Amino acid sequence: MGCSWTDQIHDNTFTYPYLIKRRHPDWTVYNLGVRGANNVFINMVLEQAIKTLSPDFVIRQVTSWNRWMWHDDDYACQLRLLEGENGYYYSDVAAYANDVVFWTSAGLSHPFANQFNYQELERREQLRNQHYESMPLSLALELEDAALHKSRSLLSDIPHLMLFWRDNSTKLPSADVWRGYPCVERDIGFEHVIDDGDHFDYEGNALLLEKIIEPCIATMK
Repeated sequence: MGCSWTDQIHDNTFTYPYLIKRRHPDWTVYNLGVRGANNVFINMVLEQAIKTLSPDFVIRQVTSWNRWMWHDDDYACQLRLLEGENGYYYSDVAAYANDVVFWTSAGLSHPFANQFNYQELERREQLRNQHYESMPLSLALELEDAALHKSRSLLSDIPHLMLFWRDNSTKLPSADVWRGYPCVERDIGFEHVIDDGDHFDYEGNALLLEKIIEPCIATMK
């Protein structure tokens, strides 16, 4: 689970969860990535996955720290899934758009913004600017750090891999804790990205599978 680095906005058939399914065809694999998601929402998905799917192994991809979300006060996260090939499921990204809108320091994240008319988008963009400008960087980093500690707590009794994509953990208050975790940018590099959002092509995800994920899986057996 994670953001678009897991969900893959270009082609779901070369995501690393899909490649895991191809490598282990007898496994049931859930790609719970949701493009645009921040680390708090990823934790919401993680909690639901633990509760409803009882996973044997979890990859928790860590996204960038400068992301936030909007949702109603009574919002309760539920998994939104589509069924692919036998034993492979992936997030119904459009269905999440009915519940939550994500935004970053750069603006609203698509496709969640496409459900609103122009006036509503403009209003939310103004709120985003006010919120972002009023939040001290130190507070944003503390909230991010807390979200990652919660992930680690949720996964304490489950075999798992916490995977940083960008090498930005040094900015977090618990930098010493996260420094030893695998990081795509640091351990593999971004030679195989296909856009300015650092999304991998097939070869990049295959390299991720071979260098980081499969060795971790091997230690769980």
